[in-house]
Amino acid sequence: MKEEIDLYKGKLETAETEIEQLKHLDEQVQKESGLRKSLETQLEETRAEILSLKYSQCKVGERLR
Repeated sequence: MKEEIDLYKGKLETAETEIEQLKHLDEQVQKESGLRKSLETQLEETRAEILSLKYSQCKVGERLR
């Protein structure tokens, strides 16, 4: 009986360790996901700024003609 209890305790400790590792991995994934979304947003904003600058450049070019 004591051996079974010790075996159960060992499995429980292993499971608790695995749960903590999974929580840590989940936090990392969430953080990386947030960074990726942030970078994608910045990329979209930069593309919009470039298009706006190109449009402005064309308008200035038309005025100079």
